[in-house]
Amino acid sequence: MTVGVLIEHDGKHMKTSSRHVITAASECQKPIIALVIGYQLDSIAAEVALCDGLDAVWVLDHPDYEYASAERVALWVASLALTHVLASANAFGKNLIPRIAALLNVSPIDGVLSILADKHYVRAMYAGHILCDVISDDLIQCVTITPTAFKSCASLKQAVSIESHASVDLPLLSKRVSMHQADSESPELATAACVMTIGRGVPPELIPRIKRLAKRYKAALGATRAVVDAGLLPNECQVGQTGQVVAPDLYIAWGVSGAVQHLAGMKHSKQIVSINKNPDAPMNAFADFVLEADVVSVLSAWEARFASLEEKCVSQELEYEL
Repeated sequence: MTVGVLIEHDGKHMKTSSRHVITAASECQKPIIALVIGYQLDSIAAEVALCDGLDAVWVLDHPDYEYASAERVALWVASLALTHVLASANAFGKNLIPRIAALLNVSPIDGVLSILADKHYVRAMYAGHILCDVISDDLIQCVTITPTAFKSCASLKQAVSIESHASVDLPLLSKRVSMHQADSESPELATAACVMTIGRGVPPELIPRIKRLAKRYKAALGATRAVVDAGLLPNECQVGQTGQVVAPDLYIAWGVSGAVQHLAGMKHSKQIVSINKNPDAPMNAFADFVLEADVVSVLSAWEARFASLEEKCVSQELEYEL
């Protein structure tokens, strides 16, 4: 009776979302094994082994798994003696969990918000408007977890055991031709404490300025689907039903109208600020604070205020040195 948690990583560090999945796994009241798959994983395995709540870390370290193709990973995971397989409800988890479930001939359960008992879950439906109570009779549970619904696990000083596992011999059904990934110093969108989201109401020439502002506040940059579809920001920035689900401490919506698909991805944010000149924008009904103004004037005023504070800090430092 063991819970396996698929660990997402970038080849250097584990993703924060996996820490939230480990917390969710602890509610199953069973031993928890972290599954780390890839190539040259020593540093990642050591980082994962310090996560609170784990009983062990199983590592599949092989060149064939460097890019963790779904068909290879799924077959290995399906061969393990697990009662639960959990992953984050993002592109990583949604790519793997359905395939693993198909190999095991069970039904996957997507976007779980709460684990009530061993096989009893709560998940969202219809863009978050309905909470569905799910009880599964499957012997093996394949579940994706909404990271924002659970806290991040803590790190311990004492690491759990790390075990190496052999790879599964498979015909190569697919291969990676190339990968283009935007370099970003901003926090991970799904777990950031502050998110600044750009909507259709923001003129394209303002986007670099909002990016700089977000960087100053160490905020993650989000976008609506319309902005992503227009090619103004990359797909990984999209917030909403077909993008990422976020629940930061502070969510600042720049020119976001608030379509129901977008609200499904951010309405659980603790504090929501809407900056929009349209008083009838649906986003305003969900916002804790509404600034009915043009985004150009608000951004200019914000930048001016920030510049004056920086100038004041510099002058005080010079005075102190003198």
